[in-house]
Amino acid sequence: FDRVDVEAQGDPEAPYRDVAITLREAKPWRFEFGGGYDTDEGFRGFVTIGQDNLFGTRRSIALRERVSQKGNLTELQYREPWIFGTEWQAEAVGFWQSTQEIGYVSDGLGMTFTVQRELLRELFRPEEPTDHPKSLRAGFRYRLQQYRRHDIEPDLVQEGGIEERNDLVTSVMPSLSLELRDLPSDPRRGSYHYTSFEFGTTALGGTVDFVKFRLEDSFFIPWPPPTVLALSSRLGLAAPYGISNALVIEDRFKAGGSTTVRGYKLDKVGPLDSAGNPLGGNFALIFNIEWRFPIYRWLGGVTFFDAGAVTPKVKDFSLNDFYPGVGGGLRITTPIGPIRLDVGYAIRQVEQDNRIQVYLSIGQAF
Repeated sequence: FDRVDVEAQGDPEAPYRDVAITLREAKPWRFEFGGGYDTDEGFRGFVTIGQDNLFGTRRSIALRERVSQKGNLTELQYREPWIFGTEWQAEAVGFWQSTQEIGYVSDGLGMTFTVQRELLRELFRPEEPTDHPKSLRAGFRYRLQQYRRHDIEPDLVQEGGIEERNDLVTSVMPSLSLELRDLPSDPRRGSYHYTSFEFGTTALGGTVDFVKFRLEDSFFIPWPPPTVLALSSRLGLAAPYGISNALVIEDRFKAGGSTTVRGYKLDKVGPLDSAGNPLGGNFALIFNIEWRFPIYRWLGGVTFFDAGAVTPKVKDFSLNDFYPGVGGGLRITTPIGPIRLDVGYAIRQVEQDNRIQVYLSIGQAF
């Protein structure tokens, strides 16, 4: 609804009174478009057309096209707010994408089906009326996705075993997230926690068998006010099994760039072939520390320390695999989140890459 008016009727001294409630439905159709720039993707833009109240039931459907210098993504989304009258929400997404990865081009065609709901809602009421609602959310996702790679650089073929073939991934993934931040787009206090376990199997019709686990935690501490100390850790574990001897390269963990380990180019933390193309790995561990402070009104600053490690296998991990980076940046507050400019310095050299990297994006790094 776009507007709700509640007005008491009759004598104010009467013990019982009628109440008139006037509702005005929001316009169901929406058309959105926008553009911007991001260091990892270059210039980008999107256009969306959607209907948010199908048959007057709050079901929604939307067609979205997203284009950047790195590739394009076409999505058709359908959302069901109440499955069979329960509090479970469902979303089905069909998509086609083409992405220029480092060393190859990956085309993907597939769909996902996700159901989720909030748990223990009464325990997570916001402390302040202006706070974002707190929640414990459970989800379950089914993924069917076909990858086709082409224009693969020779070193990736010879050293990484990446071939021009079609891989079909079918997986199920339960997840659990705990949202305790006061404002997710630019938090000042609270925390966020996420965990998932993905199980890919040929029993569902795919061509690969794998398991994949993720654990993420972020904490935001107003210390000392009005500054914010932000801490984050991310852990990823994966392994093939059955008929597979490796995960498809699109599903491997990668690190390096504006949202993981600053000071390094995108995906350049971890295993590389002789030409410097990232191979990804089955293990990833990333730590981030930021101190965010105001400068003047809508302008703020940060200093940060990032460290991350990616290894081909879980058993290969050692402390020598960490790549640390340090730096600072500026934040410009906007209604959709902060515009972020970061300058990172790589403490460890990666081949001939420049040790100083500049990142421009929208939204906090974590």
